[in-house]
Amino acid sequence: MVTWYRLFIKDLVCINPEVVTIHKNKVILSAGTDLGKCIVAWDSIAHHYVVVPSEGGHVDFPVHNQEEFSKESVMSERVATYPIERIILDRWSRRAMSGESIGDQELMRIFEAARWAPSAHNDQPWRFIYAHKGSATWQMFFATLSDFNKTWAKNAAVLVLLVSKKIYEWNRELPNPYYSFDAGTAWQNVALQACAMNLSVRCMADFDRDKVRQDLGIPDDVSLEVMIALGKPGKKEDLSSQLQEREYPSDRKPLEEIVFKDKWKR
Repeated sequence: MVTWYRLFIKDLVCINPEVVTIHKNKVILSAGTDLGKCIVAWDSIAHHYVVVPSEGGHVDFPVHNQEEFSKESVMSERVATYPIERIILDRWSRRAMSGESIGDQELMRIFEAARWAPSAHNDQPWRFIYAHKGSATWQMFFATLSDFNKTWAKNAAVLVLLVSKKIYEWNRELPNPYYSFDAGTAWQNVALQACAMNLSVRCMADFDRDKVRQDLGIPDDVSLEVMIALGKPGKKEDLSSQLQEREYPSDRKPLEEIVFKDKWKR
């Protein structure tokens, strides 16, 4: 019986670029234009998996012996269309966390990175409230998460609430229309710094904001943006089978879908 898997660019290692085209994160082999099959073979000399076309086609391939092929043994590799800094490609939103603790010295390095994010009028509207696992605040944060997020965030060493102030500090009578946008720049710095420190980090939008606001006494002119889970990297196998299928670096839309010259395009 043939076991079928779905092959994406994240699973490829050392393929011949002359026979492979990458289109919207899928692999198209130049051996033919019809949808067909390809197989993954182990190169015992080069010691890596390679894609071998068989009648051309796209991303499906059969594995006759499941033990001979493991996605864990294939390097997850994002590929940029143009040269960019490696850390941008290496950052992705991991769920697998070990439950090991993270000290305040490590945390402050992450928040220091957030401190240097850009913002409108340099107003820096973001604020972070963090709690270590085992504390009453961590438990309160955790209790407000959706049931889905609880299944993996239970192993987060630290839960962090990111909020932003809706009113400018330089003019307290003037609303800041960019507070959420600016908080997003701080979050990106958090994510990049955590990646550089080999930590797992993922933000969550689905949590009970009213409960958190009430318990922490956060005023109405402060927006509760996201909850962030931080932890030491864990094993993918400790996640549910559903989440294991999703625990890999996702791809992005091609530039032609997000960058337009001179005019708007749909």
